[in-house]
Amino acid sequence: MNDRKRRILNASPDGKNVKKYKATLDRYIVSQERAKKKILEILLRKDAGVSASDKPLGIIALFGPSGVGKTELVKTLARIWFDDPLALTLIEGQNFKERHELSALLGSPPGYIGFDDASGDPAKRSPALLSQAKIDQPGKRAFAAKVSKLEQEVAKLEALPINKGNALKDAFVRSEADALRQEIAEIKSCLRDGMLSIVLFDEAEKMHPDVLQVLLSILNEGRAVLKNGEVTDFTRTVICLTGNVAHKELSKMACDTQLGFHASNSGKGKRDKNKEAFKVVTSALKKAFGAPLLGRIGDKNIIVCQPLTYDEMVNILDARAIRELLEKLAKHPKKFTLVIDEAAKKRIANECFRNPDLGARALSNLVEEWILRPLTFILAKAEDEGGIAVGSKVFVVLEESTQKIIFECEE
Repeated sequence: MNDRKRRILNASPDGKNVKKYKATLDRYIVSQERAKKKILEILLRKDAGVSASDKPLGIIALFGPSGVGKTELVKTLARIWFDDPLALTLIEGQNFKERHELSALLGSPPGYIGFDDASGDPAKRSPALLSQAKIDQPGKRAFAAKVSKLEQEVAKLEALPINKGNALKDAFVRSEADALRQEIAEIKSCLRDGMLSIVLFDEAEKMHPDVLQVLLSILNEGRAVLKNGEVTDFTRTVICLTGNVAHKELSKMACDTQLGFHASNSGKGKRDKNKEAFKVVTSALKKAFGAPLLGRIGDKNIIVCQPLTYDEMVNILDARAIRELLEKLAKHPKKFTLVIDEAAKKRIANECFRNPDLGARALSNLVEEWILRPLTFILAKAEDEGGIAVGSKVFVVLEESTQKIIFECEE
């Protein structure tokens, strides 16, 4: 009889890494909770090392109207892995509508025009977009930059003079340096074990059926065979699809909800709305992709990104557009403080909400047009010309009579 004691293991999705991942996702993405949960699942599967040996590391298909955060979700995954939102391979569907454009993905067979460059040197040929070198390049470049930055931080810590009178401080500095060295070692280990990568098929529904057949092969086998015979391994790759299928229907459904044609936006009413939206999107995807590809993607990997509500617009305005503006102005030589009142924020959010086809993308454009652009003219002027002094407090307010945004400064 085995008398050894057992302990219950913690199978709940928590822990230090989970908290860190969630914090990053929440910082860059407002709403779209199902999509964030799916990204988190992919991150944890990679950390646990339990991915299939003959399939991509993860699949996520994001569909919905423009400007609701689909591409930003993929960029946030790149931020978490590589500290660089652009560390991914982008395959734009509008560039692959014709069959002949398949050669840009898989290359040309030997003997065909385009197999070698004009000099005839195979070493100088432009790699196919789905070649191993091409999909690994963004991550390698980002990791190299990260290692360089970490090594500089270690060098700064090592250059600090030893303070024998403060052993606690010295121990802290050594501990910080050791932690940075450990992070460098982990990145180099990742490079040795095989490069992580992200491939984004944007507007996938626009792609030619032969291109979609290549995608199906990647999802089925975890690899792609190029025209020159080389094989690209996708088992450490996250395949992301984004598109706008059924965006008109989704926008209409969202509009009906705001006008009261649906039950409450919580509980059963919300679940019914989500089921209806999912049914509309999968029906459109079946026509665009065909049943085999849709089946291989799988229902659990298809995320319908709903149009943004007014409250979500306001949250994104605060969390992204205004934060980015303040970060941009933080190092200005006049060292001024910018305060944007709630009425001005609501004016911007209202303008965007009237144009739902633009989504959250319009928020940053309006902040630049209505705040940054006029502020630039103010900053370029002397104080006696209507400009500001060093250390001033500038208020961005809404003028009630004109409903225009104006700037004020404390005397």
